[in-house]
Amino acid sequence: MAITNCGYVLVACLWYSSQLVYVRWGSVNSDYFCVMTGVRQGGILSPYLFRFYVRDIVTVITQIMHVYSCNVYGHMINLLCFADDMVLLIAPSWEGLQLLINKLYDLAVALNMSFNTGKTVCMAFFLHLLLVKLN
Repeated sequence: MAITNCGYVLVACLWYSSQLVYVRWGSVNSDYFCVMTGVRQGGILSPYLFRFYVRDIVTVITQIMHVYSCNVYGHMINLLCFADDMVLLIAPSWEGLQLLINKLYDLAVALNMSFNTGKTVCMAFFLHLLLVKLN
């Protein structure tokens, strides 16, 4: 019997709504516990589901790149994504970065998404200071 498109969605919902997992540390296993959010680490569908989830964020942030982005070898960039990581530190100024962060925050609230501020850093590169040191 063929599964319709609606069937695929139902299977995915059931699969992700009833995840029982355990943690293995060396040769010791934890008790099973229920995972209520997120996608399966290493799951074959995980990158696609995550991409679907963050699609709106990527679309909106990259649409404003003509205003708030950096030229990297001829390409205007303001957002880099890989797996479940996002890099938003691509802004030409502090003001531009703050506007991108504000926009990202608004989008995250709309998606009921939060960011791990414990893994969040801010780095600044000043080309004119780098050129002075090189000369």
